[in-house]
Amino acid sequence: MEILSISLPIFLLVGLGWLLTRTRLFTEAFADGANRFVYRVSLPALIISSLTHGQLDLRAAGRPALAMILAVLVLVALASLLAALLQCRGGRSATFVQAAFRGNLAFVGIPVLASATGGKDPAFLAMAVLIFAPVMLVYNIVAVLLFHFARHRGGSYWQALSGLASNPLILAVLAGGAIAAWLPPLPEFLAQTLQLLGAPAAPLALLCIGAAMAGVSFVADLKTVTAAALLKIALCPLLTWLAARALGLEGDGLRIAMVLAACPTAAASYVFARELGGDAPLASNAVVLSTLLSPVSLTVVLALFF
Repeated sequence: MEILSISLPIFLLVGLGWLLTRTRLFTEAFADGANRFVYRVSLPALIISSLTHGQLDLRAAGRPALAMILAVLVLVALASLLAALLQCRGGRSATFVQAAFRGNLAFVGIPVLASATGGKDPAFLAMAVLIFAPVMLVYNIVAVLLFHFARHRGGSYWQALSGLASNPLILAVLAGGAIAAWLPPLPEFLAQTLQLLGAPAAPLALLCIGAAMAGVSFVADLKTVTAAALLKIALCPLLTWLAARALGLEGDGLRIAMVLAACPTAAASYVFARELGGDAPLASNAVVLSTLLSPVSLTVVLALFF
């Protein structure tokens, strides 16, 4: 029931976005503006706010983060091969691969971990935030590179690096990490401002996904969407577990890494696909299907590791 209480609001917000669009209360222009706001303002604010909140133990988070990153890199290679077999090309291929590895760590993973511990272990949750910070950085770097080379066949690495340097989510991870590691705590008024700006990121992103689904046939793309969703909720946890065993990971670090790996495709994958020239309908459908299936993967992980 705890997992359903977390996932059900996600479904309801996606459904509300679909309904608002079908009834024309949600216009295409509004959805475009909301998507840009989430990508360039709200998500970066949320990332910085999360990283600069409280004291973080760098050493304890190292191996769990490394296990997740190794799993992601293997998954990117496998998903790229499968994308070719499914005849996905260009931005569609980049969208498929991203849907297979990019997990909803902030909006599903952290709430599940909080529920699993009764919300009474701040150090455990702070460790979870520090683990997902470098993983999120890898997510964003890989996604930017995928979409860059999908759009610019034969493009230079300098162009790709320029795209990384100007990506707002990557800049937010670097800024938040630098503030947490080397600078004094943010002034209270600034911390509160970042929290307020970051708060709309999840609901707006989910509403935009629902809006994108309003004119899309889910069944028409079922094979590709199902493949992406299964890679995310089934293969990703398995690869993470194998990497964790290879690194000798155990205890809280292992528990956190496994829960984060079992999360569904992140709503941010739709934001990236929309902003960087990918297949937005494929991204939105992968988010929805993986979220529908994620109670199974999360229940298995919680039963085995908690």
